[in-house]
Amino acid sequence: MKRLSIVFLFFIFIFVGCGQMQETELSAMTGLIVAKEESAILVIENVTEQQLEQLELDEFLNLGYGAIWFKVEDGQVLADLEVGNKVIVEYEIVAESYPGQSEAVSITKLDE
Repeated sequence: MKRLSIVFLFFIFIFVGCGQMQETELSAMTGLIVAKEESAILVIENVTEQQLEQLELDEFLNLGYGAIWFKVEDGQVLADLEVGNKVIVEYEIVAESYPGQSEAVSITKLDE
C-alpha cells in the first residue's frame, strides 16, 4: 500500500509539473547590423551610420557598445537583411559573453 501511495504521488507531481508551462518574456534590442555571417547577424546598440562607415568591427567591440550575435533560423529573413539596416530584434536568452549570443525570435527592419 505504501508503495502504491508513493507511485500515485509521483504521478501527481509529474502531471502538475507538466501542466504549468511558463511563458517566457521576450527582450528587445534596437540597433544597426554591423556584421552578417552565414546564419547570424551582429547587432550593436547606439551606433550611427557614420560610425559604421568609419570604424572597423574590432573598434566597435573595444568601445564596449551593447552587442549581440543573433542566430537567424529563417534563411529568407536573413537574406533580406544587410549590414547597415536598423532593426529591432526580439529574443529570449543571451549567453553572457561579449558580444552576447542569442537566437532571434523576431526581427523587424526599421525604415530610416
